[in-house]
Amino acid sequence: MKRDSLDQYTWLMKVLDSCENTAQIETSERLFELYMKKWKKDISENNVTLLSNNFEKEKKGQLSKVTRKNKSFFAKMSQFFLF
Repeated sequence: MKRDSLDQYTWLMKVLDSCENTAQIETSERLFELYMKKWKKDISENNVTLLSNNFEKEKKGQLSKVTRKNKSFFAKMSQFFLF
C-alpha cells in the first residue's frame, strides 16, 4: 500500500472515531466509499478485504457507543421532564 493511502485511511478512522451521532457515522461511511474508489486499484485484494472488515468492525463499535451515549443522555433528560 502507498503511504498516502495509509495516511488517508488513518485519518478516515480518526473521523469515524470522533462521530457523535448516526448522521456523522453515515458520513464516515461515504468517506470510506470514496476512499475505496480512489485507492482500490493500488491496494491488494487481501488488503481491501482487511480494510473493509476493519472499517465495518469499528463502525459497529462506534454506532454502539453513540447509541449508548444517546440513551444515557435521554434517560437523564427525561428526569427533568417528569411531572
